[in-house]
Amino acid sequence: MPKTLSAPFNVVLAVTSKCNYSCKHCLAGNSLDSDSDLSKEELFRLIDQLREAKVFSLCVFGGEPLCRGDIFEIIDYIHSRPFGLSMNTNATLITRDIAMRLAGYKKIKALTVSFDGDTEEVMDAMRGRGAFKNALRGIENILATKKIGVLLSVTVNRINFKRIKEMAYFGRKIGARGIRYNSVFFGGNAACNAKEIMLSPKEHREALDLVKDIHQEFGGFVSGSCLQEVEIIESLNRITPQESDSLTIHPCGAATQKCCITADGWVTPCEVMWDVKAGNIRKNSFLEIWQNSELMQSFRQPMEYSLKGHPKCIGCRYKRLCYQGHRCQPYYYSSNITPEEANCILV
Repeated sequence: MPKTLSAPFNVVLAVTSKCNYSCKHCLAGNSLDSDSDLSKEELFRLIDQLREAKVFSLCVFGGEPLCRGDIFEIIDYIHSRPFGLSMNTNATLITRDIAMRLAGYKKIKALTVSFDGDTEEVMDAMRGRGAFKNALRGIENILATKKIGVLLSVTVNRINFKRIKEMAYFGRKIGARGIRYNSVFFGGNAACNAKEIMLSPKEHREALDLVKDIHQEFGGFVSGSCLQEVEIIESLNRITPQESDSLTIHPCGAATQKCCITADGWVTPCEVMWDVKAGNIRKNSFLEIWQNSELMQSFRQPMEYSLKGHPKCIGCRYKRLCYQGHRCQPYYYSSNITPEEANCILV
């Protein structure tokens, strides 16, 4: 079990719910364009609480952070405090001037850029018209500064999985530092669009094979949860499967070493669990929520999950892939989707 810390190493801090796109897999999709975002003053007070708690690093998140008019005042405030600093963006709003301003922050070594296709047809189908062209222009502006790198972050799904290798080649071509392939998590817009973006078992297996192949070719340039799935499968292939109608699902980093704070102040166990709310910093201090919330405490304990409703899983060699790759997956199984629909690789 991960050791629970008195405060998290890392906090994903959503500074706005505003976004100029509405992607089909967005975990924050049902909270975009909220009118209840934290004010600048509230964010400053929160950042001070995180500093006093000795949080090591902050990741500036959204929505799209650059949709916020005072975003650079917020980044200035974080940058002047003893935090590591990173930022997630769709890059579509990064002009040359914005790129140069971001390059002025010594703590920002690279931007994580959401990028779901190497062609206009594929990426625009996921994110909306103009997403590919505008993101590519933003990436070019960032790389032109020669001070900030770019990590491409791909959500692998039915629309784009056949282009996994091509996306890596594209990333190399434009000068990205790496490419990260992550699985779909079924919250927000992803839950609404599950039938369109969810991989079948056959497609899932094909996608993982493609990730494995491109990792063998490119090595450390390739990362992400899909690669972790490949490694889990390889380890499970070496053991004898056991029949059991229950599983003990152990904690992960969520609520033990990291957490997320939404744009309207809700503390959640991690950034893929947007709607799992432990407490709001408008009512309680950050440390009070982190240390005392019953929900956060529950994520720090093993979870017993019954497979009696999933007979296909009981004797399956790969059941730990579906149930233990992430602590959040079993949480969603109880509401939006079944494990057979979400993660199964048995054709």
